Amino acid sequence: HDTLAQTFTGITVQLELAQYLITQAEAQTSSAPNAPADLPALLEGVSTLAQTGLEAARHSVWAIYPTTGAYGTLPQDLAASLEQLTAPLELQTQFTVVGEPQPLSYLVGQNLLRVGQEAITNVLKHAQAHTLWVELAYTPATVSLRVKDDGCGFSPQAQTEGFGLVGMSERVENLHGRLSILSQLHQG
Repeated sequence: HDTLAQTFTGITVQLELAQYLITQAEAQTSSAPNAPADLPALLEGVSTLAQTGLEAARHSVWAIYPTTGAYGTLPQDLAASLEQLTAPLELQTQFTVVGEPQPLSYLVGQNLLRVGQEAITNVLKHAQAHTLWVELAYTPATVSLRVKDDGCGFSPQAQTEGFGLVGMSERVENLHGRLSILSQLHQG
């Protein structure tokens, strides 16, 4: 289900980009070349449908999480997610692993992957960034994940309509970890 949720997010980001490009083309000419007049309304409907599916998928994910087993592919899975989510965009990305990767419990590995995916998605949807850095750091006793961008930033205390930050916070809290959000307007 989480894969489905990330897919819906990718669809939404790409459709929003398509809407923007059509609007820009229409502003430059009387109508978008070779585009039906109702295409923006159609894209808006598909975007709404994808958002609805994303919300439903998020609710069902927590019901199916296994709590046992090992998870040893976090670096590969996170790198693949970064590539998949950013491939169609003109965004510089850098993925770094620091230290020796260690197998994690399934619960820790999957939740860190989902937190990373949500953070990347937030950058794509809101940051207007040119560069996105993802760092996964291992020590013998800890694992940490850092997602950083050079975008427009935001006030972490501001009220938001989405569940992204809340979901990340809940995931990390359930792992007895710590989520730090460092951002300021116009500072990534």
